[in-house]
Amino acid sequence: MGGGGMDRVRVGVVGGGSVKGGGRKEGRLPRLVPGEALGLQGLVGNAAVSRMVVQRSGEKKPLAEVLVGTDASLLREHRPFAGISLEQGRKICRLVLDHSFLWVGREEEITLESAWRALGSYRDALTEQDWVLWKECADHGAEVKYIPWMNDLRSGFGDRVRERAAGNVEANTRAIEAEAKRLGIGLNGEPVAGNDAAIEEQKRLARQIKDAQTRLAELRRLNVGYGPPQAGAQRDGDSSPIGGSPVPVPKPLVTFDPQNPPTTRSVPDPDPALGIANYETVLAVHTELTQTSARILNKNPALYALAARGGTDPLLQQDTNAARNALTAALKDVLSNAAKTKSDIQSRALDFADMTPVHRQVLAADPAYQQLFSQKLAADSVQEHAEDAAAGSKLVGLVTLALIVAVEVGTAGAATPIVAVISLASSAGTAAASWNEWAKLETAAKSTVSDQNSIVTQEQADDAMLGALVATAAALLDVYGLGKAMRASTQAVKALESRVADAVALKGIARGATVGAKEAIERSVTSLGPAATVRNVGSWQKIVAAVGPESAAMGKLVAWRDGVFRSAEEIAMKATGASREDLARAALATASGIEQVAAGEALDAVIEIIGGEDAGKDGHVGVGGKEAQLSIESVAARVPKVAARSVQRAVEVVNVPMSELKLATMSSAEFEHIIRYGVASGYFAAYGLPRMTVIDAKLHGGGHGYDGLGVSKQGDLIKLYNLECKHVAGDSSHVPSLGATAFGTQGGLRWSDAKAATLLSADNPFAEDTYDALQKAVKRRLGPGIPFSDHALQESLGGALRQAEFHLFLPAWAQTEHIVAQMRGLARSGVKVGTLFRIAPRKR
Repeated sequence: MGGGGMDRVRVGVVGGGSVKGGGRKEGRLPRLVPGEALGLQGLVGNAAVSRMVVQRSGEKKPLAEVLVGTDASLLREHRPFAGISLEQGRKICRLVLDHSFLWVGREEEITLESAWRALGSYRDALTEQDWVLWKECADHGAEVKYIPWMNDLRSGFGDRVRERAAGNVEANTRAIEAEAKRLGIGLNGEPVAGNDAAIEEQKRLARQIKDAQTRLAELRRLNVGYGPPQAGAQRDGDSSPIGGSPVPVPKPLVTFDPQNPPTTRSVPDPDPALGIANYETVLAVHTELTQTSARILNKNPALYALAARGGTDPLLQQDTNAARNALTAALKDVLSNAAKTKSDIQSRALDFADMTPVHRQVLAADPAYQQLFSQKLAADSVQEHAEDAAAGSKLVGLVTLALIVAVEVGTAGAATPIVAVISLASSAGTAAASWNEWAKLETAAKSTVSDQNSIVTQEQADDAMLGALVATAAALLDVYGLGKAMRASTQAVKALESRVADAVALKGIARGATVGAKEAIERSVTSLGPAATVRNVGSWQKIVAAVGPESAAMGKLVAWRDGVFRSAEEIAMKATGASREDLARAALATASGIEQVAAGEALDAVIEIIGGEDAGKDGHVGVGGKEAQLSIESVAARVPKVAARSVQRAVEVVNVPMSELKLATMSSAEFEHIIRYGVASGYFAAYGLPRMTVIDAKLHGGGHGYDGLGVSKQGDLIKLYNLECKHVAGDSSHVPSLGATAFGTQGGLRWSDAKAATLLSADNPFAEDTYDALQKAVKRRLGPGIPFSDHALQESLGGALRQAEFHLFLPAWAQTEHIVAQMRGLARSGVKVGTLFRIAPRKR
């Protein structure tokens, strides 16, 4: 019942209560003969039966005609709505909801469910408004359990969370055990070599965390604005009428709360004379101080474990042995909880809805949950389990649960979200010096992901940053916690507020502000650097929209981002198998300082794994930007010298003498034809692709083979080109990609070997015709004065086909979401990657 694409079986009762229909699909009523219709009149009334007779008196109306009417019952004739458009599906739902008389009956519920089943093929295109429409349908009785694709997404989310969480527990258990070994802690009573230096380092970090916690508490005592007017307020500096009273009453000052901004801001904002700080300034410091502390705790599981037991205070006044004992007890406690948590996950005593950090990981990484509608279904599932989750949260403390279940323990990530780094300078010299130290260390640490190759480690950079944040928080307290006379005359106020202005402006851009965005980003790139700018804004597309793709600021940002991509590729290549994609994603977060769940949008990044040369080898990792604004040359330069290839420009937009309508509506075969013709006629010569002979190189029936095989003479050498075309219709949301075949990714080395073998063996008419055409093209290019045997030609072509330069053509409107990352992966594997040509219609 409710499975597949069929409606549930319904039994029809007609006439004077007699059963005329057995089990029938779709709930369709049989035609009523006049006698049966008259027999119904006494049961349900003349008007209803007359209406039914009129409805059934002829052939069913076309769906388009039904949808502009008001009779929802006519939709039953068209179920199960196979092949309807997205807009038709929406109209079906609206017709049922708006014109079903006094209520939505079971037949109408079936119609709604049938419509949503048919919309499964459009799931990636469904919007927020579609979700509102579905919720309205659900309120009127439609059930998700009868819509297979929705039910799978909704019920499957919990399974994915549990699977991810169980894996995380195992990984984090290993990380904690490794930390115990590093610190010289024997978890099972076994003798180990003590590491006094490591324990002392833990004590030092514990003191820093304690200082940070003290400053966080003090920041909450700063005045940042006013609350609603209240009678009897003690001090204000401002007043306003309340409740229609002509008598002004004081507006109370409110202190900083990271969750609740003040109702009213001071004028000016900030107002040093009255000791009122700017809310965004304090929030920026508070957020960074919290998150930097979290990163340090997260990269030091023993400290995190101690924090989970109540705080790091036990380390502050103890000698080395006592500190080691405290850390040992904390780690043992966490490992015990980890074992219990894993058991609770497997037995489902710990509900998936309680594992919020894992929800974010699944939503960020699982392809099934990348679109809005599927994420809404997942959230619905979580809400349904909320009551169980509340009970589950009592099984293990939430702080401990984050340590055990969060995937990034012991890495550069954090169990809590890592927000953008804000470079502030305070009034105090110590704060400015701290920030300078942090900026130098941060730049050095971000030069590579792997600490073994870093100039300084990321831990050192976070250490310095924590010191800078503590100093900055102290400066804020100094500026806004002193007497009015001192505040009014100090230059410290101006210095602090001017330096924080850029950071606050970037936060505004992240929230959607556009006025002044270009100038704010350009200033930030210079003063804060590309990394902090991207992390603050949080959206690559917002940055591009603000400063433009060709600006100097964008050039610096692209260069920085390409370095991040390179780091992610290099660190991921050290892993094996399925872990490479996860490791590349974690490396992106590490290199950019952006948490994994936000890195995709912030960097506009996509990760692809390209199959290796041999079936037993792991693939090559490619990380690219969705808008194809990165250098493929830089990837090829990193391939071992023996496999290195010269590479053309990364991306070219080429206008062709053709209308947008023609280009958008042509078939794939037509698109391939115009590309072959254009290359052969030298149309692309200005873009680095010389005039050449181009063959439609089909190797089998059905059009399989090379879309275009180019032959060009350069000096005394013949050079081959693999021209791949990916057409996307103008109204299509399809994301083109290089196909995965039995011989690896399309365009890869193994793929090229397989194609060359088929071509040179000429074991079918298609391959034979292609080989003959290729042979003639080579002879024509070489000219009559250079003799060669067919055998020599065949041997030469085998190597040339493997080394054919790979060029890709697709319409300018097509998404490059996966193509660019795939091309980078091909370049890393040794393919001679050329240009991605984005074909645009003629300029008007």
